[in-house]
Amino acid sequence: MKAITLLLSSLFCLPVLAKDLPPVNEMTHRLDVAGYSNADKWEDLEDTKKQNLETGILFVSQSSVSSMIPVSSSNDNELVVAFTLAGIHCVNTSLEAIDMAHHTSLPKSMLNSINDALKSPSHKASTLVWGYNFETEITPVKQGMIVNCTLK
Repeated sequence: MKAITLLLSSLFCLPVLAKDLPPVNEMTHRLDVAGYSNADKWEDLEDTKKQNLETGILFVSQSSVSSMIPVSSSNDNELVVAFTLAGIHCVNTSLEAIDMAHHTSLPKSMLNSINDALKSPSHKASTLVWGYNFETEITPVKQGMIVNCTLK
């Protein structure tokens, strides 16, 4: 009985342990300075900042940093390269937004999560990144796929 009580009490504490993202303006500034976005091109959507990039769309809110990147190609080699570049973009923008771009082990676990989503029947995967949840979802579309990576 003590074990069950301890387990239940520890589960109720989990939401309290979640890390908050930095303020939206701070994250967008970091992305602008690093060259991933342009300070003059952010669009305001209620509580979210959005920017269309050459590679896809970047969203920043108080609850998440998200990239939606279309991936398509005419052959398997190009698809592998495009998917890899999408993954690198997702990882770099997420880490830059939370000022962790200098970290050396986080990118590998995040890229592994992206690869796991590709292998998963649900095309979804997640991993913990420095107290944040990094989620990847791959959506097949007519001309390829959309890679959606979100740091919460």
